[in-house]
Amino acid sequence: MAAIVGLDLRATGWPPLAEMAALALCAVAYAPVAALQWPRAIPSTGVLESVAVLALVCSSLAFLIFFALIAEIGPVRATVIT
Repeated sequence: MAAIVGLDLRATGWPPLAEMAALALCAVAYAPVAALQWPRAIPSTGVLESVAVLALVCSSLAFLIFFALIAEIGPVRATVIT
């Protein structure tokens, strides 16, 4: 649509690596909060397997989509959208 009206929606000047660094910094900032909420008992094997599948499949799929979004509209606008 933007190409039709002649607009360039890519924001320049911010490398994609900076976007990934911001995500890593966010993960580090949330780590202490997660540690405070650590469960007192180990969950069952089924629960651990479910969490592992969700983490691997859903997170990897989300990152692939996010990288495609960065490639399409640029890192600055991708941050606004997410």
